[in-house]
Amino acid sequence: MDESQLEMMKLQGTLDKLEFANRTIYVYTPPSYSKDESRRFPSIIVQDGNYLFVDSMNELEADFASGVTEEVIFIGIEPEDRNREYTPWRADNLMNDGGFYEGEADVYLNMVTEEIIPYVRAHYRITEDAALYVCRRARRGGKNDHTAIYGTEYEKSV
Repeated sequence: MDESQLEMMKLQGTLDKLEFANRTIYVYTPPSYSKDESRRFPSIIVQDGNYLFVDSMNELEADFASGVTEEVIFIGIEPEDRNREYTPWRADNLMNDGGFYEGEADVYLNMVTEEIIPYVRAHYRITEDAALYVCRRARRGGKNDHTAIYGTEYEKSV
């Protein structure tokens, strides 16, 4: 979703676009975020930027308002190179243009946990004990999510 589309959305919450560690980070804060400055919110980490959640925000905000879903802060992290960053082991280049993916998922996940999450927590009221969810679409994301959660390689045949 480009800038003009983001501006046209009628969100009750706020969607901020930040630049940090050479990447774009989107932070969505729910409608009640600005109303209660003492409240901290759970967070959901979303890889691939904002496209996995921004199209659903109107429905999510309706669920927040009705109490069906707890309000959360979404953190969308744009990758520099998703093929390299989301592949946990050395693998053939699936684009058939030569080379390999070097399997830098551990480097990426360390950067997320050691740099990006502390940065966002320093600027937004996120609970310290919030469960962090890594939401992605399938394919390489499943491998990366498994590595993030279990610290082991996902079955390579998947």
